[in-house]
Amino acid sequence: MVAIAPNSYICLFAGAARMPVAAFFSLNLLGTAVRLYLIRRFGVAFENPIDWVLDFIARYRYQLLVISVLLVVLSIWSERRQGESKVQALGKLEDELEEGEREIEGEREIEAEREIEAEREDDAT
Repeated sequence: MVAIAPNSYICLFAGAARMPVAAFFSLNLLGTAVRLYLIRRFGVAFENPIDWVLDFIARYRYQLLVISVLLVVLSIWSERRQGESKVQALGKLEDELEEGEREIEGEREIEAEREIEAEREDDAT
């Protein structure tokens, strides 16, 4: 796997599996070299379509910029119209977690008090 997909996760698993360092570096370098070669071949094979897309973007960059800005503004407007944005929801998440932690702490205190009361009743009998 290290030679086929030398990404962070695969490298982490290789280390966790105690893969020998020399084998790891050899396979990682080989995999990276093969991947770069394939990317180069892909670029050569699709040179004309890639150049067409790049020319299109260069020719219409201002129009594409305006469209992109309009899409972002539309997205923001749509979120505000619905009430709460995703960013605001994430901000409230921390408050909700703190509230949940306080509830759990309160339940633990109640349970501890019940245990103390049960021990007192056992001692009294």
